Amino acid sequence: MHDLLVWGDVGYDDYPDGLARAGGCALNVALAAAAERTGLRIAVAGALGEDGGPLRTRLEAAGVDVSALEDLPGLSPRQPVWLRPDGERELSGYQPGVLDDYAPPPALAPRLARAGRVYLPLFASTLPWARAAAAAGARLACDLMDLSELAPAEERWVLAQAEVVFCGVWPEHPRLDALRRWASADPGRLLVATFGAAGALAVTREESVQIEATPLPGAQVVDTTGCGDAFAGAFLARWGRGHELRASLELASQAAARVATHLGSCL
Repeated sequence: MHDLLVWGDVGYDDYPDGLARAGGCALNVALAAAAERTGLRIAVAGALGEDGGPLRTRLEAAGVDVSALEDLPGLSPRQPVWLRPDGERELSGYQPGVLDDYAPPPALAPRLARAGRVYLPLFASTLPWARAAAAAGARLACDLMDLSELAPAEERWVLAQAEVVFCGVWPEHPRLDALRRWASADPGRLLVATFGAAGALAVTREESVQIEATPLPGAQVVDTTGCGDAFAGAFLARWGRGHELRASLELASQAAARVATHLGSCL
């Protein structure tokens, strides 16, 4: 049994300098969780292409279980990354590679059921994975990203299934109040909203905690790619080991700040 099973894309980020750097939501979250060294048992599920050897090796070196990461014919996912002068990243032209034909193997269902928690970044392409995880009885932590990826009915289904919901928005986002109400309506729910340079918020039925963003080491943003993933991974590692909400948020903010100070999306 694993305390955290991260299910999503493991691939490469292609930068204008011509270098392909390890990336993908699942890889970033798993490495960030492992970097907290809390003793959390972490696994990654998904698929790699024939070029995925270095990605598997990097995860293994961090102590992440990759036995649920399939090797399939073809190429691993790739995401072109462009950086603005202020370090903010712009993403377009995602190439899913082997994930284009990926379907959850039957052998994954019992692992989903046994995991302490299953984290999924949610897009239209990964929503069927969330449905498969829910059908297997998994406890879901779902990342709704910037709240623009899913149709309203799809998002309602996620909120009916998930215990933990992440999103990355701005503090005055018009739908944030509804998510606050969702989290405070049930003792088994948790909302974590990240606001970039404006900090972060966590809401349960028992408490609501908001923090400021951690000042960047060196005070300069180099690359924001993967900051949200680092936040989610570090938060789950700390909160999953019993840290209080405020401490978990602050340590997660520190992890995101570290990522922002170098090129590449992972710790």
